[in-house]
Amino acid sequence: MVRRMIGACFAGLAVLMTGASVYGADNPFTETFATSAGWRDGGGVNAPALAASGGPDGSSYVTTMLSFFNYGPGENPQLFRAELPYGSSGGALFGDWIGAGITSFSFWFRATTPGPITVFARFAPAMGPGVVAVAGQAAPNAWTQFTVAIRPGAPLIYEGTSFSVFGSIGRVQIGVIVPAGLAGSNVPFTFDLDTVAVVPAPTGAALAGLGLLAAARRRRT
Repeated sequence: MVRRMIGACFAGLAVLMTGASVYGADNPFTETFATSAGWRDGGGVNAPALAASGGPDGSSYVTTMLSFFNYGPGENPQLFRAELPYGSSGGALFGDWIGAGITSFSFWFRATTPGPITVFARFAPAMGPGVVAVAGQAAPNAWTQFTVAIRPGAPLIYEGTSFSVFGSIGRVQIGVIVPAGLAGSNVPFTFDLDTVAVVPAPTGAALAGLGLLAAARRRRT
């Protein structure tokens, strides 16, 4: 767990969000959590609980609980972990995101905290430091979709690394930044996750198809 992660930087770095899809430029993947899919909770030992329904589209999702009793303001507990050694998502989230043309990472998140809470995603090799993206703020008790841009120049926080870290992704971790008003609270909050996706850029063929479609639309107007 990377604690007290540049609190001031988090406040100023909001990453634009939207949503959906995964690994391989020609073969996108989305984890919909029909099962816990080899993911683990923030402790890295137990699988998150599986809820059979109630996700953003009404389907299943994973869920975990945590209080901030042992956390100070600005600390950053991880809540959900996908890692290569766990076999998370069948390994589909891992590998060379640069070579695969991955341009964004998206997910849906929900929290029962009394107010909005800042959510982050961390990407790293199987061993060693990685990179953190501040996804934005989740509204309380509502599903919020986030999309993190994966590209050079995006507002990412590098842990002594560079964009080349995306050439060998072996860990994906999602967590929150503890608000000052909730630090030290022993109230357990519930955190939910669904539809984790890695999105490749359109291939040349796909771009050509989009161009033909646009041309056809212009001819009809």
